[in-house]
Amino acid sequence: EVRSPTYTLIELYPAGALTAVHVDLYRVRDAAELEALGLREWARGGHLWLIEWPERGGSRLPPADLTLTFSVSDAGHDIEVSAGSPLGKSWLASLS
Repeated sequence: EVRSPTYTLIELYPAGALTAVHVDLYRVRDAAELEALGLREWARGGHLWLIEWPERGGSRLPPADLTLTFSVSDAGHDIEVSAGSPLGKSWLASLS
């Protein structure tokens, strides 16, 4: 079960050999607040970052490998996936 980390800001989930670091930045008002969250601890390899509201992290976050954009229309829910790095392009190609 994956719950939104809205109140805790960060939730960790085992994901096979990785740890998924789910971060919700909705309540972050200034990118400088990210230091207090201790995100550097998770910056090394072996972690999958899932970030909601990444624009609130500004330049303090690394560029996204993949960006998922969710939208709702009359026809239902849509997800657009775009690659932002060579690794992201590789992952996206493997899904095709």
